[in-house]
Amino acid sequence: GGDKMSIIAFFLSFLSLFSFASSDLVGVVILSRHGVRTPYPPVGGDWSTQTFSLYSNRQFPLNFADWGATAPAMLTDHGANVIRNMGQWFGSDSRYSSLISSGDCNKLYFYSDNTTRDILTAQNFLQGLLPNCANGQVLINANHSDVLFNQGGVKSPNCNFSTQAQMASPIGGGRYPYPFFDFYSRDVSKVSTLLQSCCDPSLCNGNSNCTLNNIPVEWTGFSFEAFSGPVSTSAYFGSFFLLEALNNMTIAWNEATMRDVVDLYQMEVNDFEIVDNWWGARSFGSTLGAYIAASLYQMTTTQHISGVIHSPDARFVYMAGHDVNLYFIRSLLNVQWLSLGWGKNNVPPGAMLAFELHLINGKYFVRVFFESASPDQIRQAATFSAGSTTSRVPIAIPGCAEGDDLNCELSQFIQMLFSTINPNCLNCLQLKKYVMSVIDQTNNDNSNESENQKSIGLMWGFIGAGAGFFVGIVIMAITRRIKNKSSTRYQQALLNDNIHKP
Repeated sequence: GGDKMSIIAFFLSFLSLFSFASSDLVGVVILSRHGVRTPYPPVGGDWSTQTFSLYSNRQFPLNFADWGATAPAMLTDHGANVIRNMGQWFGSDSRYSSLISSGDCNKLYFYSDNTTRDILTAQNFLQGLLPNCANGQVLINANHSDVLFNQGGVKSPNCNFSTQAQMASPIGGGRYPYPFFDFYSRDVSKVSTLLQSCCDPSLCNGNSNCTLNNIPVEWTGFSFEAFSGPVSTSAYFGSFFLLEALNNMTIAWNEATMRDVVDLYQMEVNDFEIVDNWWGARSFGSTLGAYIAASLYQMTTTQHISGVIHSPDARFVYMAGHDVNLYFIRSLLNVQWLSLGWGKNNVPPGAMLAFELHLINGKYFVRVFFESASPDQIRQAATFSAGSTTSRVPIAIPGCAEGDDLNCELSQFIQMLFSTINPNCLNCLQLKKYVMSVIDQTNNDNSNESENQKSIGLMWGFIGAGAGFFVGIVIMAITRRIKNKSSTRYQQALLNDNIHKP
C-alpha cells in the first residue's frame, strides 16, 4: 500500500511540472470616455438657429429637452442610463467578482475630469456597479483633473502639440495635405447632401458659390482639429448625427441609417488622430499614462506610491475622461483596436480601456482590453448579460504582449511606457519623482547588464584564446609526430632498399 501511494504521489508531482499556469486577477484600472452627450456648437458659433443656418436651412434639434439634457456637451438622460447598464454588467461579470463581490467600498476608487458629463458618468457607472457604494461611500475625485485628463489645455515648457509639418506628414504632407481632403471628398459630399443648402458665403470668405467642399482649408493647430475646412466641418456634422442616433433620436431627418453615421464618424476619429499623435501624446498624455502604470504597481505592494492619490487597498480604479485621453494612451502604447459595429480605433461614448493586473505563477502581468457597447446597444440602452455582452477586444502591446492571453510582464510594461512618455511633461512633481526613479533604475540595470556582457565577452575571449592556443599546440605536436613517423618509415625504406640491392 505504501509503495503504491508513493508511486501515485511521485506521478502527481511529475504531472505538476506540466500543469497550466494559474492566473489570479489582482486589480484593474479602467479609463473610460463619458457617456452620450449633447453636441457642441459649431466652431466659432453658439447653440442657436442663427449659427446652424450658416450651414443649412434645415431645422436642427436644438431643444435640449428633446435630448434629455440642459446644455451643450452635457450627459443626456439616455446616456446616463447606458452607463448605468455598463456598470451593472461589470458588477455581475464573473471576471471582476473577486474584486467587488465583498461590497467593500474601500476597494473602489473613482476619478473624473471636472466637467459635469464626466462626473455624472462616474456616478452612474458606480450606481450600476455597486449601488451601496454610490450613496456617499465612494466619492468622485475631480481634483487635479486638469493635469490628469489633460486634453491639451495645460502646457508645460517644451510640451506642445506637434508642428504643422509633423501633423501633415502622415496625411499627405505639404503646407495643406490635400490627399487627406481628397480621400474624404465622398464623405464630405454625403454630408453636403444631408445638409442640402450649405453654405453661407461668410464661410467661404464672401464667395457666393460657397459649398461644403470649397470651405477654405486653414491650419489651426487646435487640440480638436489640425486643419479647418471641408473635412473638419463635415466631421462635426457626422458626429452630430451620430449623437442623435446613439441618443435614440431621429437620425439626420430620417435620411441616414446608423451604419451611415458611424461611417461618417470616422472623419472625426481620423481628424483627432492627426493631432493626438506621438508628439501630442507625450506632451499631454504622459501624466495619465504614468498614473495608470503607478496605480498598477501600487496594487502589488502595501506601500503607497508617491504621487498616487488612492490607497494601495484600491483594486477597482475607474477614471472618467474623454476620447482624447484614450487616443493619447493609444499613441503612447502604439496599439490598435476594432470593436463590433465601429470603425478602426473609434472611441464611442462609454468605451473604455481596461488595464488588468494578473498574478501568474508568482509574477505580475498586465492584460489590456478595449471594451464598448455596439451602436445599436447604445441606441436601445440595452442591458448586458452573458448572452448579450459588450464588445471586448484584447489589445496586443508591441514588444511586450506574449502568448494567447497577450500577457505583458508588469515590469516590462512600466519600463516600456516610461521610455515613451516625456518626464518633462509630467504635471505632478511627486509622480515625476517616482517615474525618474524607475527610469534611473532601468538605466543602471541596463548599464550593469552591458558591463556584465562585456565581462562575459572578455572571459569567453580569454577562454577562446586559451583553447585556440591549446588546440594549436596539440595540432603542432600531432603534425610533428606524423612527420617523424613518415621520416622514420622513409629512412627504413631506404635501408631495406640498400639491403636488398644486388
